[in-house]
Amino acid sequence: MDSDAYSDQLSLRGKFNTGTLKHSFNVGTEWSFQETDQGVHTFTNAAGETTSTILDSNIQNCTSAAAVANGWCTSLNNPGNGAFYDTRGAITAQSTTRSHNVGVYALDSIEFNPQWLLNLGVRWDKFETEKKYNKDVGGRTPHKAGDKLESDTDYFSYQAGLVFKPTEDGSIYLSYATSANPVGVLAEGDTGSDSISDSGTASASANDLKPEEARTFELGTKWDLFNNRANLTAAVFRTEKQNTRIQIDPNTTANAGKSKVDGFEISLNGKITDKWDVSTGYSYLDSEITEAAYNAVAQEGKPLPFVAKNSATLWSTYKVMPQLTLGAGVEYRDQVFVNTTAPKYLPTYTIYNAMAKYDVNKNVNLQLNINNISDKRYFTSAHAAHYAFEGNGRNAVLAINFKY
Repeated sequence: MDSDAYSDQLSLRGKFNTGTLKHSFNVGTEWSFQETDQGVHTFTNAAGETTSTILDSNIQNCTSAAAVANGWCTSLNNPGNGAFYDTRGAITAQSTTRSHNVGVYALDSIEFNPQWLLNLGVRWDKFETEKKYNKDVGGRTPHKAGDKLESDTDYFSYQAGLVFKPTEDGSIYLSYATSANPVGVLAEGDTGSDSISDSGTASASANDLKPEEARTFELGTKWDLFNNRANLTAAVFRTEKQNTRIQIDPNTTANAGKSKVDGFEISLNGKITDKWDVSTGYSYLDSEITEAAYNAVAQEGKPLPFVAKNSATLWSTYKVMPQLTLGAGVEYRDQVFVNTTAPKYLPTYTIYNAMAKYDVNKNVNLQLNINNISDKRYFTSAHAAHYAFEGNGRNAVLAINFKY
């Protein structure tokens, strides 16, 4: 795979007054372009089997001498893919993906007096994506050389927020914002609900999908504590989404859904004392599919995939001696469902971490991190149907840091 990407951003900031109102504005434009060329090869092992035809039973049977001789297995003493697939065939699929994005925005913060502010913003985005097949492609959705999948979307988004500052150290705000998430085009063989790819039976018409459109209402507060050494933030919010892309069967993603998320977040970061640092946060997310795709009504009322209802983090360090700092932390995540078509989920997990840092002098320090102390087996993400990604087991990292 070969990929080239370019981007540019130009912005102008300034201040001006209109009567008694004080304005702080920011206007600008963004541009990006990415082109990806990707080809797919077929490899053959010693038994003449390819990556497409080898049987799972042969992969799993690594006890016989014949299995090893045929290249079905690799040695633990000398692992490598060379023994498994030693012959690379011709490119069986080749495509070029291009993405061109342009955005223009304007923001204005209006100060009525030291206690009241109004924030306003508008943005226009245009997304153009194209996937062109340079060779014939078979499979569930065959394509001929020269076939194209395209998506061309533009939309406006808005935001408004009212801020009240009862003191210099705290503020309370109420905000409303809209956003959109257009369909993209991924490279050959990639999958995802945000993409046009050749992996699904309905993908050829995926360019007809509308952007996911969201609006968010939020009420929150921010406070500087302990003489501005720490900050506390908290917010309640609701996000409503239309045209939610929902998987209606293992191979098809539709655009006919509606969903909502009601949430609460709170975090504290900074120094409690000169020696004690804390970073902690908690979030509660209650998600629901309120309107499913036309042929997947059974999904209504179910939670959105990969949205944990409860999650929390805590990390704290304390300087027990002028040269020695100790730290410990915990990460927690509730179970998450991996799709809406079957009751498959990733289980809840809690992992513990610790750290010790010793300052040798003002330029050198030693730091030891121990992660997942209890060696908890957990999974961070998963494919919607058949496999999951396992998190790191217990591990330790010793580092020597220099600064000058």
